[in-house]
Order: sequence, then structure tokens, then C-alpha cells
Amino acid sequence: YTIDALGPGSRINAEVRAANVVGFGEWSGSRDAEYVKTHFETDPLKPLQPKPPSHVTQTARSLVWRMALPHPMGSPVHMIKLRVAIKEPIQDLKEIEIPVPGMDEKCEGFEVVQEVTGLEPGMSYFADCVAYNAVGESPWSEISAFARTDPDRPLKPDPPFSKIQTPHTIDVRWTLPY
Repeated sequence: YTIDALGPGSRINAEVRAANVVGFGEWSGSRDAEYVKTHFETDPLKPLQPKPPSHVTQTARSLVWRMALPHPMGSPVHMIKLRVAIKEPIQDLKEIEIPVPGMDEKCEGFEVVQEVTGLEPGMSYFADCVAYNAVGESPWSEISAFARTDPDRPLKPDPPFSKIQTPHTIDVRWTLPY
């Protein structure tokens, strides 16, 4: 007998009994110590694609991103990887692995929040993410809407210098702070 229309990681408990012209026999019973396997589970799959990260808040040198866990497809999501970059498409500027302990198969929609530090002030950043379960890696999310770090006052420049002087002019130069 095939039980279909189950999702990945679905669990069922099965008991059987025999019937003939005289009637029905007793149920096999999942409590019977001699009956070894009455619990069955479909195989899990990789998680579904997560939604793009959303920007929560920012400072001059950091952005906070929120990510919703995708459907785990029968195996709990145990990690999210977040990539943050200045340009689209994402180039691995910052990549952060975020453990997600204690999740079960009902983790879909649970949100993970992560601050990304060490960013440049006044710059626009994009992000994407991927989820992991025991089976493997989900597809990468779509790229997020851009988020901009706050502007910051410039750093102190190096002292000015001059290599060219004439009787009537002085060429003054300096190095921009980064």
C-alpha cells in the first residue's frame, strides 16, 4: 500500500490488521515489543529558497539585516549564510555564517537578525542569503533592496605638502583620508 501526497520529512505511524470471511484480527499495535517498525518518515530535501534579506537599521559603519527562515523541507534549518556587497550582482565583500540552533521542522518564517560591521560610511549595500539543513544548501535568495550606511565626518587627512614652487605660486597637495 502506498501513502502519497506527503511532504518531505513527513512522519506517520502505521498499524495494520488482517481480515477474512470470519472477521477482523487484532491491530498489529505500535506498542507491541515484537513489532519493530511502526513509525515511518519520508526523506527530507534541501530547504526552499529564502526571501531576500531586509534592512532593519544602520549606523555609519554597520547595517542590520533581517532574514526569514525558508521552508525546511523536512530537516531543520541549522545555518544561514549572509553576503553583503557594495554592487549588484553580489560579490563576496562580507560573508557571515549565522548558526540557527534549536530549530525544528516548523521553523519557516522564524527570523534571524544580524549586524554587519566594518562597512564604509555613506555607501549603498545589497545582500542575499542561503539556508542550510542536514541535506544541503538552498538556492540563494534574490538580491535585497539597497540599504545605505549613514554618512560620517571625514577622517583626518595627512598634512599638506608641496613639491612645486615658483617665485609666484606654490602647488599644495594632500592625500585624501580613507
